[in-house]
Amino acid sequence: MNQFNKPDFTKPRYRAKRLEIDGIDFYKALIAKVPEAAKLSHAETRDLVKQFNETVLQNIVDNREGVELPQGLGYIFIGSCKIKKECVDYGKSIKYGIRVTHKNWNTEGYASKIFYSNCSVKYRVQDNNLWMFKAARNLKKHASKAFSENWNKYIRIDESTKLSKYISIGKNIEKLKKKNDDILKTYNEFE
Repeated sequence: MNQFNKPDFTKPRYRAKRLEIDGIDFYKALIAKVPEAAKLSHAETRDLVKQFNETVLQNIVDNREGVELPQGLGYIFIGSCKIKKECVDYGKSIKYGIRVTHKNWNTEGYASKIFYSNCSVKYRVQDNNLWMFKAARNLKKHASKAFSENWNKYIRIDESTKLSKYISIGKNIEKLKKKNDDILKTYNEFE
């Protein structure tokens, strides 16, 4: 067992700058780009953006294949993968004085990750390797809760396979569902 030294909470902390999407600068830029948006007030625009984000969040958590973002920006989905490194449980480590790690016994050693990919969109995104996705705290919280409740539902990601394979599988499943729905609509068991 490794000895665990309690972190010094009195030392200064680094906090990255946050960009607010619902700020007044965003609203002015939106009006400059889309003049029809001036019909909405800043508060209404902010509420509309929040409502859209909550809808996307709920679809990411509910759908196994995740969500395709509008305007061909990419795909976001929750996947499960085996944990390679040890994650320290700081609360228990401080309490017991030794290094205690999370083992995720309730999910058989799998952890959830939120994946973003823009590699297999219909129209290729320019400089797609420069794009980055950072999930908001709300999405992380909802994804973690949904994963702990039903961890077997989500796609298991193998580290040696490209993400584009999993996205194409999801597209094929959606096509099959639509095809089956069409067949069921025209099916008549009495003929």
